[in-house]
Amino acid sequence: MLSKIRNLLNKNKKNQPLLVIEVDDMDSVPRVMYKGKSLEGRHHINYEWLTKTEHVKQGVHNFTLDFYDKNDRTVIKNIRGCEKQETITAKEMQETLRKKSAVPPLK
Repeated sequence: MLSKIRNLLNKNKKNQPLLVIEVDDMDSVPRVMYKGKSLEGRHHINYEWLTKTEHVKQGVHNFTLDFYDKNDRTVIKNIRGCEKQETITAKEMQETLRKKSAVPPLK
């Protein structure tokens, strides 16, 4: 019986997303869940995903979660994550960003 409960708990852990950021509107404070736990004392939240092609399964995830220690509000702790699914050189990244931000010419 105990092993069945452990298996269910482990299965639930595997189904949880790594990172969830919810924003209700532009004036709201984002709610952040990291590995299934709510992140309190949020200070700075940054998430980006970049790909050099149109294929959505290729890209780089990069995030920074800065938050205040609940016992000492003057101490900022952080969680950083970077998962590379493909290698993107700095030159390729700059070119991709340039293309994405390029304004089409006026006709």
